[in-house]
Amino acid sequence: MNHNKGLPWHIVEKRIHEEIDWLKKVIDVVEEENNLDTALGMGRWAINYYLYRLIAILIVNGQIKAKEINSRNLWGDGDITNIDKTHRHGQEWHVNMMNIIDNYFKKQNYLVSTEPNLYHGRADLGIFMENKKDLYVEVGTTSIYKLCLNLHFMKDNIFLIVPQENRVIEFKT
Repeated sequence: MNHNKGLPWHIVEKRIHEEIDWLKKVIDVVEEENNLDTALGMGRWAINYYLYRLIAILIVNGQIKAKEINSRNLWGDGDITNIDKTHRHGQEWHVNMMNIIDNYFKKQNYLVSTEPNLYHGRADLGIFMENKKDLYVEVGTTSIYKLCLNLHFMKDNIFLIVPQENRVIEFKT
């Protein structure tokens, strides 16, 4: 009988918790307004923990790749100087960032669509080009529930979470 000896449990669990901590730090999560916590008989914090945990497990076991990208010139010559930094995640900031990202990809001959359907919900933007992975963009806050489902079920895609104008969290499935 062949017993595959993997890493010890405590090492794997430590790595999962490191990923959970990183995810909580880099993603701005919108507070969900649904009855999932009541239906499952646990509080919102517990549900969010398990959603973060599921994403972390996908990262740790290599099913998805995740990284944070920071750059002053992330969107090329997109004008971020006029973005109101005080109300970063307000409606004006959100629309302005979507326009900057849209223009950035259109200049590179990508097809850009607004609010494309995902496995669960919609993305803010969909970025498409033949022979390239489909890219889905969420600007500002995102639903951890929606992100978890889409990362799990949508294979061979790239998801970008844009919490700030000069920072992107990239997930490759």
